[in-house]
Amino acid sequence: MTLTKIKTIIVDDEALARRRIKKLLAARADVDVVAECNNGNDAIASIESLKPDLVFLDIQMPEIGGFELIERLDVKNFPVIIFVTAHDSYALKAFDINAVDYILKPFDDERFYHALDRACELIEQKETGAWAKRVFKMLNGLQQEPGAAASSNSNYLDRIVIRTSGRIHFASTDAIDWIEASGKHLDIHAGKSVHRIRESMSDLERKLDPKKFLRIHRSYIINISRIREMQSWHKGEYMVILENDTKLVTGRGYRDNLNLLLNRLV
Repeated sequence: MTLTKIKTIIVDDEALARRRIKKLLAARADVDVVAECNNGNDAIASIESLKPDLVFLDIQMPEIGGFELIERLDVKNFPVIIFVTAHDSYALKAFDINAVDYILKPFDDERFYHALDRACELIEQKETGAWAKRVFKMLNGLQQEPGAAASSNSNYLDRIVIRTSGRIHFASTDAIDWIEASGKHLDIHAGKSVHRIRESMSDLERKLDPKKFLRIHRSYIINISRIREMQSWHKGEYMVILENDTKLVTGRGYRDNLNLLLNRLV
């Protein structure tokens, strides 16, 4: 009987770390290391072409870090990922809450093989889809960049998950100019890009920091920092003009929101 080996890729910009992982994997007959990558671009190409079952992924690498790498992967045939990190207690807490595995540098043999055994079990039981959902939930829930401390606004989103053409993209809320309701979807306007998500305006409004975003109409939420000017309009309403020249008329039911904003800014 031929043993089906678990195709594995090691991604780490430190040669010593890659050698350490490869040495530990060499003791396992059920694992086959098919590639080693020292940067994010090579890792993306290798993952897409080789379609590994398992990836050991360093979080902090030059140019493209581990989290950004995941954003660029095709969700089809998504591999099980064991994150490798040197620090970040906040991210580690997020991993633990969502049952996403990681090894903390410097790691010992026991911790390494524990993570490996768990990953192999997921792969053998074909539960990688459920595991991938936990990863995306964890990434969407991370409110700050690695290394930052949790703030009082940590309950608000700082990234929005966008699924398009078999990929998952994480858009920074800071990049958003305004949000527009479009039927059962929302259009996220960020610079020259427009991303569509399926969510209600009310649900997204609750997830956004009210110090940064303001709902001015049943169909519009704006990034307050993008407001260039406001002009009086019909019957106490306003024309809000954004930095990119977008013009949006406020709704009567949201007049109180505008008054609160004006009182804050004056």
